[in-house]
Amino acid sequence: MLAMIRTIAPHDTLDDAAYALVVSAVDPRRGGFGGGARRSFAPALRVWGKVLPLCRRNARVLHLKAIESCAFFGLFDKNLMVLYSKPIAWRTFGYEGESFSKGGYLLRRLQRSEVASRSAASR
Repeated sequence: MLAMIRTIAPHDTLDDAAYALVVSAVDPRRGGFGGGARRSFAPALRVWGKVLPLCRRNARVLHLKAIESCAFFGLFDKNLMVLYSKPIAWRTFGYEGESFSKGGYLLRRLQRSEVASRSAASR
């Protein structure tokens, strides 16, 4: 599943631990989906879990394009927000997180420029 998610949302510098959060969100053994969906997707997960990691990126993209309209693919696609909503991914993208609790964007910008000014003055 990790190969599938890395192919859908490729970020070379993003750690596998961030992608694993999406795996946890969709993994039937971890409650990612329940009831009939669990039974119907489990065989597909087993197959894709064995096939995709062995394929080159271009082949993975072709395989995924072939299934992008099915519910199995949609399960991963709709859970990608898990990847982008965690601090582990924010660091990779240079996002510092929400600003409200830290005084807002304007205050944070002023604080950074003050630190930069002091650093330049001390040289």
